[in-house]
Amino acid sequence: MVLISGAGASWSNATSLKVGDSGNGALTIDAGGVASSARGFTGTNAGTTGVVTVADAGSAWNNSGTLSVGYDGNGVLNIEAGGTTGRVTVTGANSIWDTGDLSLNGETLSTLDITNGGKVISSRDGIIGTFVDEAGAVTVNGVGSSRIMSRTLTVGRDGDGTLNIEAGGTVSGTSGRLWQSQPRRG
Repeated sequence: MVLISGAGASWSNATSLKVGDSGNGALTIDAGGVASSARGFTGTNAGTTGVVTVADAGSAWNNSGTLSVGYDGNGVLNIEAGGTTGRVTVTGANSIWDTGDLSLNGETLSTLDITNGGKVISSRDGIIGTFVDEAGAVTVNGVGSSRIMSRTLTVGRDGDGTLNIEAGGTVSGTSGRLWQSQPRRG
């Protein structure tokens, strides 16, 4: 377990930050702490679990590139109480996850829930269901809740992807792709 807590507390990685790589791992960033990396992974290898929690205003996990939640293992990312950053829950007004590419996949179903005014922003692409025999699901629920991509949203690239937009939630990007590879389902 790693804790980054308090204003001025930071952990910078020039390349990647992996939580749950060769074993299970947990990272908590709170009270204004910050973690930075070029690429982030939770649940990197099969049979591992990585859990990251970003809580409180001013706390952040900043990734300049790809963030994978449940790469080959089980990944969990919780963004709470005004935290910002990449099972993932972004809930509440002013809770924002801002990342480059965002890929949801995993050895088991990886989910992203955006509720109660939460926002997830990708400066590049969003992919739901990245790898063969794997699945991803995104739910955007409630007025003010949004999933925004600067480029393309792909649902079911090589795996199975599900996108649910409910109760006033919004999704936007420059283009959308369903069922990019066959015979997968999007």
